[in-house]
Amino acid sequence: YYDLDAGGKLINVKTCACFTPLFAGIAPQERAKRLVAHLMKPEEFNRVFPVSSTSATEPSFCGDMWRGPAWANYNLIIIEGLRRYNQNKEADYIAKRTIEEIVRWYEKEGVIFEYYDSEGEISPRELPRKGKVGGDWINTCVRDYSWTAAVFIELIMNS
Repeated sequence: YYDLDAGGKLINVKTCACFTPLFAGIAPQERAKRLVAHLMKPEEFNRVFPVSSTSATEPSFCGDMWRGPAWANYNLIIIEGLRRYNQNKEADYIAKRTIEEIVRWYEKEGVIFEYYDSEGEISPRELPRKGKVGGDWINTCVRDYSWTAAVFIELIMNS
């Protein structure tokens, strides 16, 4: 599954959004198996902090917001999608790694971040961020982020 551009053409870039059909329950079983295979490959999405927002095999993969970092909110969507397809071992693994990485960075930095380095090396404080938010340019990852905190609580309560 790929995104479409404004003209309706496929954007052939593997991103974490390609796993949302699992959450929606619309992927046929055979395609779901192929999605899970891509998801669990260390050279693609199963990085130190899974799930990278862009596959590490993509030329655009980097630390810039939606080009490689891991997002807890997307991980929750993916985890729930995996459970829908009875891929509980994979769901448990991603939940566990998400919890561990959020805790690891909280212990180092004292805050919960919007997104994290999927390679597990760079502090989220140092990760670049695209775009203009609320009238001010924000050049780094947002800290004290509530949706990451909410996902963390959800994962702790249900893992």
